[in-house]
Amino acid sequence: MCVAAVVAVVAHARVEIARIKDELFSDGFPIEELPALYAVTAKTVTKGTSVMVDGGSAEAEDEEAGSEAIQVINLVASHRLQQTNFDKKAYLNYLKGYLKGIENHLSATTPDVVEEFKKSAQEAAKALVADFDSYTFYQGENLDAEGMVAFARPAGNDTWTFNFWKHGVQAEKY
Repeated sequence: MCVAAVVAVVAHARVEIARIKDELFSDGFPIEELPALYAVTAKTVTKGTSVMVDGGSAEAEDEEAGSEAIQVINLVASHRLQQTNFDKKAYLNYLKGYLKGIENHLSATTPDVVEEFKKSAQEAAKALVADFDSYTFYQGENLDAEGMVAFARPAGNDTWTFNFWKHGVQAEKY
């Protein structure tokens, strides 16, 4: 299962959902389902990169002159997530609109889950704001201004927890 973002856009008293083709995470990573979020565990890994020498022939990665190692978060590298910056006020402004769009979509498609969504999303948002400075923010490869902004923080031992708004993603099977 691969998961792609869903953008909620309110237009003329009806809800339209535009599918963004950003793959945010997949079931190749440990996923914990929380009331409002998917918490995805990622790891910091060392990635070797070959350097082109001699007019285009790549030296073997293990040769000292031809490679350098860099540290990456495997989820970020695998799904081409783009780090973005927010101050608390800007993020709350974004989040208010994003969650309202999801609420409108749920009202039109599955009204029985709206109250539970509002309560659990509010609790998750409060927890995020309470520890705002410990998070790093990521968007999908397309950097859609109305798309989901995931939030992540180190969890210890070279692991990270990435949080994605559960009702803002749609699973796609490959």
